[in-house]
Amino acid sequence: MCLIKCTSGGKLMIGVLSIIAEFETDLRAERQAEGIKSALERGVRFGAKWKMTKKQVEEAVSLQQIGEMTNQQIADSFGIGRSTLLRYLSNYKKSLSSSDIYC
Repeated sequence: MCLIKCTSGGKLMIGVLSIIAEFETDLRAERQAEGIKSALERGVRFGAKWKMTKKQVEEAVSLQQIGEMTNQQIADSFGIGRSTLLRYLSNYKKSLSSSDIYC
């Protein structure tokens, strides 16, 4: 074991291998960045799919304004969690004053 770590040749070999490994990591990162850029140019969307459509969010807003159902009941009726519903409602209310965030 000491032949690799203790000798000059062993240290050189470890140094060369570490430089090659770093070079490969950099190449991989460059290829990944190019792939992401290419995908974005093609219009690919990253991330999870939307759980609710804009129409469903508007329906949830109207149900909330009526006040007959709790947020949990509204979320259950759409098959999503309460925190997800609240996030969509918050984003919807913010989008009323700015551009449309739903596609």
